[in-house]
Amino acid sequence: MLDNEKIFDIDIADEEYTWHKDKTTRFMKVIEGLGWKFQYSQQEAKDIRPGTTIHINKNCFHRLIKGDTPLKVRIVEL
Repeated sequence: MLDNEKIFDIDIADEEYTWHKDKTTRFMKVIEGLGWKFQYSQQEAKDIRPGTTIHINKNCFHRLIKGDTPLKVRIVEL
């Protein structure tokens, strides 16, 4: 199990936050960030905020939708 933190910058172009899938199953917990959304393929985007935890299965298409402040998350890969 790997545990790391990542920061998503609001200065990066929207096009950089594209649909993708990960090679491992993971949990993503939001530590900081306002206005961000998370979306699984073929589902509506959902607001995420500090304290939100998202389970992402490997090979599942998903994306982030940029918010108003930098997004800091803790990612735990299984």
